[in-house]
Amino acid sequence: MKEDIFKKRRDSFVKKLSILSDGKPILSLLNSHKEPALGRFFSNTNFYYFTGLDIPDATLILDVDGKKNSESLFLPPPNPLKARWYGEEFSSGSLDKSGKADSVRNKTMKGTGFKNIFPNYDISEYLKRVLPSKDSILIDPYADEDIKELNAKILKSYPFLKAISGREAISSLRKSKDDFEIEKIKSAIDVAIEAEYAIMHFLKPDMFEYEIEAIVNYIFLKNNSRESFPSIIGSGKNSTILHYNKNDKKIDANDMVVCDIGARKDYYCSDLTRSFPANGVFSKKQLKLYEVVLEASEIAIKNVKTGVSIFELNQLLKEFYEKKGLNDFNFHGVSHHLGLDVHEEGSIEERLLENSVITIEPGLYNQKENIGIRIEDDVLVKNDGAEVLSKDLIKDPAQIEKQMAKRGKRVII
Repeated sequence: MKEDIFKKRRDSFVKKLSILSDGKPILSLLNSHKEPALGRFFSNTNFYYFTGLDIPDATLILDVDGKKNSESLFLPPPNPLKARWYGEEFSSGSLDKSGKADSVRNKTMKGTGFKNIFPNYDISEYLKRVLPSKDSILIDPYADEDIKELNAKILKSYPFLKAISGREAISSLRKSKDDFEIEKIKSAIDVAIEAEYAIMHFLKPDMFEYEIEAIVNYIFLKNNSRESFPSIIGSGKNSTILHYNKNDKKIDANDMVVCDIGARKDYYCSDLTRSFPANGVFSKKQLKLYEVVLEASEIAIKNVKTGVSIFELNQLLKEFYEKKGLNDFNFHGVSHHLGLDVHEEGSIEERLLENSVITIEPGLYNQKENIGIRIEDDVLVKNDGAEVLSKDLIKDPAQIEKQMAKRGKRVII
C-alpha cells in the first residue's frame, strides 16, 4: 500500500535520528507549511516525503528515545465552513466521551496510516510534556517561518537541547529513489517530453517567447501537472542567459531558442532542455556549437555511475571543451540532483548513490554571436552506468529538423 512506502521512509529516518543523537533522546518536527492566503497550497517536500500528505498546517513529530519510539501527526481540527469553501480534507477529529476516536479521526487514521492523530492546537502541550526528557531537536532546513520561530522558542526555553540540522540526514535518504519515486519522476518526464515535442511542432519566427511558454503550460495542465520552475524560453541573445525567464522577446528567424522546462506531477519534478533553430534549420554556426554540446552530453552520460561525483563530471567536460577551444563559452556545471525538488540537496563533491536521479545538462553560450545551446536529460544512476529516463526526447539535429518540418500540420487541442 502507498502508506507503507512512507512508513518505511519514516522508519529509516528514525534510525538516522538515533545515529545523529548518539542514541540519546531526540525529537524531530516536520511541518507541511502554512496555507497561503491566495493561491495553491504546496507542502514542504520533507514533510511530504515522510507522509505523502499535502495538508496545510500539519506537523509530523518523531520522538526517538532509543527504547520506545513514537510518531504523531498533528492536523487542523474539523472545519465545516472551510470544507464548504475548499472541500474536505483529513483533519484531527476528536475523542468521544469514552475516549474512543470519532468517525472523523478514524477516517484520518485509515487514510493516512498514522495511529497517533492529534489536533494541531495540542502541539504546545505535547512539547511541554516530552521535551524535558530530550537531549536534542532536529531542525528542518525547509521549515516555514512559524516552525523556525517555534524551534527558536523551544531552544530558548530548553537551553540544554542541542539543535541538529536535518539537512544531511534527510537529503541522504531522499537522494536514492525507491521504485515508487522513480515511476513518479518518469511520469513528470513524460509530460515535459510531450511539451518539448509541442514546441518543435509550433515554434516559428515572429512568435513571442511567451507564446511558446503558453504551449508548455497547456501541455502541463492537460496532464494534471504544473511547472517545476518558471519555464526558460530564451531566443537569440536570451539563449545565452542561463536562468532567463522573462519570455517576452519576439523570436527572430535566425535565433536559437533554448527551451528549459520542467513539469511537477504528483509532487515529483522533471527538468529537460532542448535547443531549437527558430526557422527549423540549424545554420552552420549553430550546428557546429550544437554538435559539440551533443558530444559533451554523450560523454557525460557515458561516465555516470555509482561512485562518481558531479565534480568529476564537470572536470571531464571542462577538459573536453578546452580541447575544442570552447571552454570560454562554458558557464555552468553539468548536473544537479532531481526529485521532489527540481534542485535536490547534494554537493558536487559527494559520490553518486545508486538510484539517484540527476540531470545531465551541458551547454555552451557564445554571447558575441547570440548563440546559446543547452541539452538536458534526466538520468537514473546505476552501479554499471546511467539509464536515460528522457531517452524518448530526440536530440539529434537532423531528427529535430525533421520534427520541426511538421509545423502547421498539428493542433494542440
